Amino acid sequence: MKATTLAAIIATALALAGGAAWASIPDASGVIHGCYPRPGAQARALRVIDTDVGQACAVDETPLSWNQPGLRGTTGAQGPAGVRGPSGARGAPGPEGQVGAGSTEAWFTHDLSRAPDITGGLDLLQLVLPAGSYVIHGKSTLENLDLSHRQGAFCELKIGSTDLDRSDLALEEQGLFGGPNASSGTIPLRAAAVLAAPTTVVLRCSGTGVVAYQYALTAVRMGQIN
Repeated sequence: MKATTLAAIIATALALAGGAAWASIPDASGVIHGCYPRPGAQARALRVIDTDVGQACAVDETPLSWNQPGLRGTTGAQGPAGVRGPSGARGAPGPEGQVGAGSTEAWFTHDLSRAPDITGGLDLLQLVLPAGSYVIHGKSTLENLDLSHRQGAFCELKIGSTDLDRSDLALEEQGLFGGPNASSGTIPLRAAAVLAAPTTVVLRCSGTGVVAYQYALTAVRMGQIN
């Protein structure tokens, strides 16, 4: 059978297949199924069958399957860019992370110019520290201004009403210098603390008729305190 004749027969068969058959012709794979008479069978036209509904060729017919992909269409023009949506609301800052192992940060404050009277107790310096683990140092030099009486004095590192460290000093009357019974002396303070939230650490000194000078407060945040 010539190709042109077969094509004409196929076209005629498709046209004769009729309305409802188109619903599943071609099948889900894009294949068209048909039947045409075997040699010696009664002459009749090629017919298209719908295999999805169970149709099949007769015993005196030869099955025939074919498909014909269409030509690829040209790529469409790119559409315009969409309008940019509004920016979302900025979220609240997250909590400050813990310092990594092996890293340190330090906070420091001092006063080398003033010499206030600490009678009754005086907060000399303070540091507001974020949560973390700290080694804290404080120091102050104290001097008894009383010319005839020995005075007791002390300094402490405090968080609220809690003492982190405290040291006392006995100061002789004004005018005695050097040795264990001098009228002035320096108090060093040291402490370690683990703070769960931002906290204020205070250097406080007290002594009747006593002045404080050259005082300093340092806090070093550590990765871990053992």
